[in-house]
Amino acid sequence: MDIIKTRFEEHIALAQLVAQSEIMQQVADAAAIIKKALAGGHKVLFCGNGGTALIMLLAEMGVLLSVSRHSNTEKM
Repeated sequence: MDIIKTRFEEHIALAQLVAQSEIMQQVADAAAIIKKALAGGHKVLFCGNGGTALIMLLAEMGVLLSVSRHSNTEKM
């Protein structure tokens, strides 16, 4: 159980650092590009390996859920 708690604490600490960094604008820019691509009927390919694969998978799911949620309420 301690390892799980440690991993969550590490994740929270990293998320807080990212939220305070300049990368947030880059993430927003990337999300806008992905949204435009999907709205245009294009594919968006993600890849990863090693320890980043799960993080990228979760990020992909978040982006897709956000786009799908907003596509039902906003005209793209």
